Amino acid sequence: MAYMKSSIFQIQKSYLTLWKGLRGWKLFFFYILHYTLFFIVLSYFIFSDFREAEKTFIWTADGMPQYFTRLVYISQTIRNGIQSFLAGEGWTIPLYDFRWGTLKMDRQIEPLQCLAVLWPWDRIDELYNILVIVRYYLIGLSFSFLGFYFKQKPLPIMIGAFSYTFCGFSLFAGVRHAYFMSQMVYLPLLVIGAEKILRKEQPYLFITVVFLAIITDLYFSCMLAILIVIYILIRFFDKYHEDRFYEFKCLVGRMIVGGGIGIALSSIIMFPTLFQMLDTGRIGQDIYGSLWGYGKAYYQMFLTDFLIEPGTIGSWTCLGFSVLAVPAICLLFLHKDIQKRSLRQIFIIFTGMLFFPIVGYIMSGFNTFSNRWCFAYALCISAIIMFETPCFLEVNKDILRLVSTELIIYFMFCYFLIEHRYFKIVPFVLLACCILLFIIFLPFRCQYRRIFLLSAFAVTCISIYYSSFLMYDPTQKNYVAEFTEKSDAYNFYDKSQYMSLYQYQKKEPDENFYRVVGSDISHSAINASFYTDMNGLSYFDSIYYQSYMKWLKEMELSHRGDNIVYYGIEGHSPALTLANVKYYIMTDGKKKVKPYGFKEIAQIENNGRKDIILENEKFLSVGYTYGTYLPNEKYQPLFALAKQDAQIQSVILNEAPKYENIKEASVTTDAYQIPITAIDCDGVSWENGALKVKNENATMTLSFPGDTNRETYLRIVDLDLTAGSSTRRWNLSAETEKTEITAKFSADAYIYSNGMKTQILDLGYTEEGYSTCKITFPQKGTFKLADLQIWCQPMDNYEKYIDALREEVLENVETNWRGLTGNISVSKDKVLCIAIPYDEGWSAYVDGEKVKIYQANTAFMAVELSAGNHQVELRYWTPGLTAGIICSVIGFVSLIVLIIYWRKKKVAQK
Repeated sequence: MAYMKSSIFQIQKSYLTLWKGLRGWKLFFFYILHYTLFFIVLSYFIFSDFREAEKTFIWTADGMPQYFTRLVYISQTIRNGIQSFLAGEGWTIPLYDFRWGTLKMDRQIEPLQCLAVLWPWDRIDELYNILVIVRYYLIGLSFSFLGFYFKQKPLPIMIGAFSYTFCGFSLFAGVRHAYFMSQMVYLPLLVIGAEKILRKEQPYLFITVVFLAIITDLYFSCMLAILIVIYILIRFFDKYHEDRFYEFKCLVGRMIVGGGIGIALSSIIMFPTLFQMLDTGRIGQDIYGSLWGYGKAYYQMFLTDFLIEPGTIGSWTCLGFSVLAVPAICLLFLHKDIQKRSLRQIFIIFTGMLFFPIVGYIMSGFNTFSNRWCFAYALCISAIIMFETPCFLEVNKDILRLVSTELIIYFMFCYFLIEHRYFKIVPFVLLACCILLFIIFLPFRCQYRRIFLLSAFAVTCISIYYSSFLMYDPTQKNYVAEFTEKSDAYNFYDKSQYMSLYQYQKKEPDENFYRVVGSDISHSAINASFYTDMNGLSYFDSIYYQSYMKWLKEMELSHRGDNIVYYGIEGHSPALTLANVKYYIMTDGKKKVKPYGFKEIAQIENNGRKDIILENEKFLSVGYTYGTYLPNEKYQPLFALAKQDAQIQSVILNEAPKYENIKEASVTTDAYQIPITAIDCDGVSWENGALKVKNENATMTLSFPGDTNRETYLRIVDLDLTAGSSTRRWNLSAETEKTEITAKFSADAYIYSNGMKTQILDLGYTEEGYSTCKITFPQKGTFKLADLQIWCQPMDNYEKYIDALREEVLENVETNWRGLTGNISVSKDKVLCIAIPYDEGWSAYVDGEKVKIYQANTAFMAVELSAGNHQVELRYWTPGLTAGIICSVIGFVSLIVLIIYWRKKKVAQK
């Protein structure tokens, strides 16, 4: 026994001696070994709820349709493209991919996502989970670099690193929006780079991080730019006290050189992304609510949720810091160390920034009140923990007593002055443990320094684990319930309506270029038309085409998604046909609207349901021709249904075509309104424009003398859910004897509002005619509703006009990595309308000659054709890409010049 104790003591002594003897990179490497070991252990427990529930890290709401889908696309498309190129089959990676529907292609790429190129596309769910853990690991590693740069001891660094890695923001957002975590990796490195510039050292790290941040996410890189400018200004005025004006000029010059080269290098990604962002319509949105203050609950929860409690208290403000945060902050201000003056100032400024909504509005790109930048606050708090934890062993007893007193006051304030529904006792229990720790070690702090730091580390780990327990455990917030189950990721694709059509076309191939719409495209598969090599219309992202959305809105087509979520056109055969839709998929047994002119061609069994494949009997090629045009200024005043009729008669142009034979035409519409004879209300009343819904799922049944052999529409006019700063949104449904359709309405303050207060719901075509329509309102409340209208439309003229458009169309259409080609023969001068969303990146060539592209029918493009046979080619080049390439080359040359300069300077100093 004595021998064993002696051996253990000897091992311990050797281990401690090893720590003391290591310096430089050897010490850092030894630290990394320990950090990695503890990270593995902590991660095992923190994410145990995911493992036990057999869940992935793919968040069902955004992760599945966006982030996972993007990784699958990279693996499937880019990997195959590289393989084809290396095999000598030419370049196939598309600059424009029609399979993304009406979405623009996102050019940004997180470096870690490049690993998808090396990963099998049918096992991306494994890679997704691995990358989430790798990001968490890199966050702590990045913080560790920061700690060593500021010459801190390994154990306090590790305490700070885990406090930062598993703060409330990362526990909430790290699995929800995995790519947010890259910014947490970059920020500590950016701080080091800024410090190097302040100290007149080489700026390579700063350049590298600026480059990586921009190519990863321009939105977050703008946040980082603001944050690092604040940091540099604080550090500059703290560091320089003489010749400030001269030193400031030099600092600005060094920042411009370092930051400028980083920006220039990233321009090949940044410029195209910037063009896309400016066209999204999300910058400079109207806001609702005060710019200068949040509600009372926000400030109360700021105090109670500051420790341990994860999640957001509102406006993406995520706190939930480790238990040492409050004692460390108290000590920071009581122990007046002049070397930490900058840290105190940063804490005060960042805390103040979280108190005012205007900061979140600016940081979100003038879009909404969002404090997604609060990961920087987490870095500040974690740095305070790292710097101050060792100081508990160095300050005098009076200061420690003051710290303990302030902690007691903090508890009393939260307990007695804040509403009890916001108060949680467990964080304060752990805080009491900290006070007890101080009391125990107060007489022995010099002798047991290491044990104190190990105890602080243990308390940190316990508080981190408890935060994760509160966030993920099924008995608490049950956050894991929002994530997809293992092996379910690809099941969402396999169960989609796109897959049903794919299964049909394996037997009946169709080589035409066409679009596809499904009546029940699932949210998880909304961006996945590429997976089955289909050209869908559905999308979920913010980089959609404004022209296409404007087209939907001006015709008041029903929309059951948000402004960034679009499931496709429901009913409305003219719009479907003009959009090049050939196949429409419906699910058997559901009362969905069957578009007029679509016939059933197959039934496909798919995961226990039967999907019906419909084919458009009046299918239009992607390129169809008009002999007349209607000026846009005459088109815009038309009623919505008249606009739909106008587009099947004449092409809508912003300017007159150059060929005089293409004449301006007048248009007619045969849509007409029929009277509503009775309204039967159940749980709802509607008087003088005020809609009062008294019960959930209240109904209003409209009776009207429906006409036979017509399409019937319900027009909901100016339904406004806004009440003050309301963010209410819900899906209204309308049901007839045979059909049911939904449309989403939302209040103005809802950030993702589709803005469509007036919508036309296609109730379907019937030979007998509909006589009733039941509208269901899902939520209680008082709203505004201007009018309800029933419209009918005969379809005889629809067939006549579409047949005219089909006479001379683009044929033999083939797509390539830059666009498409086809040939056409026209009997007279005409306008060729191309059903691809209008984008300034397109160029058109007719018989090899570049021709002008017109914006046609609001959403699409058009070129003029003279009588005869023609070869038509469309080529796409991403807007901003040319300027981006030039700037990136300039940046690369500038970097080489900078390297040469620093090498010569180093030689001269020797």
